[in-house]
Amino acid sequence: MSKFKNLPIQDSIVIRRGRIDVINLFEISEHELAIIESGGSAGLYLNFSIFLLSIGLTGVTALSTATFNTPFIEILFVIISTVGFLLGFFLLLLWWRHKESLETIFTKIKNRMSSDD
Repeated sequence: MSKFKNLPIQDSIVIRRGRIDVINLFEISEHELAIIESGGSAGLYLNFSIFLLSIGLTGVTALSTATFNTPFIEILFVIISTVGFLLGFFLLLLWWRHKESLETIFTKIKNRMSSDD
């Protein structure tokens, strides 16, 4: 016997359904899912690149407009500017190489459907 036999009957719930003509299901691999979950790192590369290039530009501006009392401070500004420019351009290059990774994966997944039709 069912254990729900003695439960009181409640008012029925009204369910309205709007039919959809076609539902497209897209299959993705685990590798594609992992990339989509991570969200891609291109935006992070760009943000840090802009930050570091700004620091480098600020350092160069300070070097060209300020007078320094000690050579240590001047050398520190040169090092900070150089590191900012080098890392900023490196991250800008990484962003350029990875900026379309998510778009490429989405396009690849969508193209599977059109090739199966």
